[in-house]
Amino acid sequence: MRLNSAHLIPQQPFWDYWFKAIYPKRDEAEVMGEVRIDTELLRSHFAWWFEEVVRELLSKTLKTPVKPWWSKETGFDAVALTDEGAMIYEVKYANVDEATAEQELRRLKAKAKSLPYPVAETWIIAREATGNPRNTITLEELMRQALKVSRVSVTHI
Repeated sequence: MRLNSAHLIPQQPFWDYWFKAIYPKRDEAEVMGEVRIDTELLRSHFAWWFEEVVRELLSKTLKTPVKPWWSKETGFDAVALTDEGAMIYEVKYANVDEATAEQELRRLKAKAKSLPYPVAETWIIAREATGNPRNTITLEELMRQALKVSRVSVTHI
């Protein structure tokens, strides 16, 4: 955990989820012996941590820091600054098809004009992809590149 403005921020997905979902219901768990899980909270929790994992894997692959970037007007899930310019990534905890990829890439390129850096490339990192969407990398492909292995088995929840 790290301290941020007098708040403890868990650095591991399990503890992060535990403090958000289980800890507030600890009385219910003690009395009833069970806790009802909010599936929407669980999904949003995994989506947020998915972005964190993707940024780590991209940093390892590109050998440069990859961070989220926000301004008052817009934000990007992941940005890497290279000699060629900014590499911009939209991270989707979803299955992305070709039509969705094209729509997201157009939106990403339009948003990228607000960056104070020249844009080298725009990409989508998706949990899965249907078809062969342009400029889209799946989690499995990214893991193979980052870990330098030929095969990765990914189980989705």
